[in-house]
Amino acid sequence: MSKGVILLALGKPAYGQFAYNMALSIRAYNTTIPIHLLYEPSVKLTHELDVFTHKTVIDPVHVYQDGKFTPALAKLNLYKYLLFDENIYVDVDGICIADIERCFKQTKDYAAESLGYEPLSNKEYGWRMHWATGETIMKHYGLKPDTMIPFINSSFQFIRKGKFAEKLYAQALINFNNCIPLKELKNDWGKSQPDELYMNVACGQLSYDPTIEPQVYFRTRSMAGGNETVESLAKKYTFVGLYGTKVTNHRVVKMLYNSVVGGIFNKMGKPHVHKIEQLLNFKFMGR
Repeated sequence: MSKGVILLALGKPAYGQFAYNMALSIRAYNTTIPIHLLYEPSVKLTHELDVFTHKTVIDPVHVYQDGKFTPALAKLNLYKYLLFDENIYVDVDGICIADIERCFKQTKDYAAESLGYEPLSNKEYGWRMHWATGETIMKHYGLKPDTMIPFINSSFQFIRKGKFAEKLYAQALINFNNCIPLKELKNDWGKSQPDELYMNVACGQLSYDPTIEPQVYFRTRSMAGGNETVESLAKKYTFVGLYGTKVTNHRVVKMLYNSVVGGIFNKMGKPHVHKIEQLLNFKFMGR
């Protein structure tokens, strides 16, 4: 059974650097895992691309909706581009801090971190259901109050090719194409639709709980904690991710990113020019 990683590099040129840094960090712990880069030409890849085993230019119809850059559309079309039987998708705005091999030990055909799995009738979603209220979802999609809905973070996804995952992604796209108007959402994603909402609804429609233990460590400025190290975090997490913008991320997360990537470039005998403070200026959420 084949397995590998799929990375997305879309929009601004900096996402090419994000993807390159992520791939290098994966390679630092696993030199053999195939890495598939799915990208659009605007990212202007200028790096030594042998770190990527496969490279595919994404179809523009899977990135733009009515001429508008729509990254959620790309994430919901991932299934069409999967090259392996078992696939790990991870957002490129982060770093790998452990051997990715352990991420493939999943029993579910589709898996993601989830902040909960609750009925739509629960009005106390709070920040976990970031995108829409249960009432809004029930009204728009005609779902019953007892429909169970997960609150996934799609920064990390495990996808096993097969009938179920194909059906799940197809349903999520149906939901996206019948999206809840932006004005009815609790929050938008850079003035765009969020992929997570429509995958959440699809899981509810198929009575499926995708929840697994977190694989990505996030820490915002408001979150308590100490000066975590790569070694301490790697006992539980495989990745460190950058949540939101340069303003929202804790200094420890940025320090970890620069330390890992800087160390890799140092071993390569090259300067670490693109530090995370610079790259975060170009994150989609900052647009």
